[in-house]
Amino acid sequence: CRVENDFGYCLSEHPLQLVCGDAPTCKFDDQQKRNIRTGHNLYLHCTAGGSKPLKYTWLHDGKVLHDKNEPDLEIIQVKPDDAGKYECRVENDFDKDSSTIKIKVGEPPQIKSFGLEEPEKVHYESGVTLNFYCEATSTGKATYTWQRFRGNVNTEVGRGKNLRVTTRKNTQGKYTCQVENEFGATTSSSKEIKVGDKPTVEDRPKIAGKVIPGERVQLT
Repeated sequence: CRVENDFGYCLSEHPLQLVCGDAPTCKFDDQQKRNIRTGHNLYLHCTAGGSKPLKYTWLHDGKVLHDKNEPDLEIIQVKPDDAGKYECRVENDFDKDSSTIKIKVGEPPQIKSFGLEEPEKVHYESGVTLNFYCEATSTGKATYTWQRFRGNVNTEVGRGKNLRVTTRKNTQGKYTCQVENEFGATTSSSKEIKVGDKPTVEDRPKIAGKVIPGERVQLT
């Protein structure tokens, strides 16, 4: 660097070195799993770019987890306390960048009760109204789906905690309740419904011959 005026000039003793590079970038994969079941492992990967060397720092809800300078974070057997916002910070000599992801921790629904409001049995006459119920505990919102299995055919027959069925030949089969939330699904045991009609007698029985006390009688 040369500086001069009317009286003279001077030169810097040390040359200035100019270094060029790219600022860092980082992001999480859009396909990254965000809902983790309790007891499972959490694995996060931060994809980064920019001029090396890059330094990584991981944070959970604003608190530094570690600064081991690696793009991966793994937590073994997550607990509910491990839910929250995770941040990956990347920096180099030119700038810094960060990306965040929200992780939820929970369990699939647990079915507490399932069955019929009417007395439990298998065989029913046609035209009877049956009321099924299904109750479950869930982390967050849950959806209830009713299914009927008959032979190799599985048919969805309703949604919600309750199902009303009028017994007919085409409504017999095995009924189940599936409860699902963002962490998985649980299916109840099955309740089988068979539909038929009571036996009827078309003609009154007739007595063949005379009735003699103490002897057998043949009815036709």
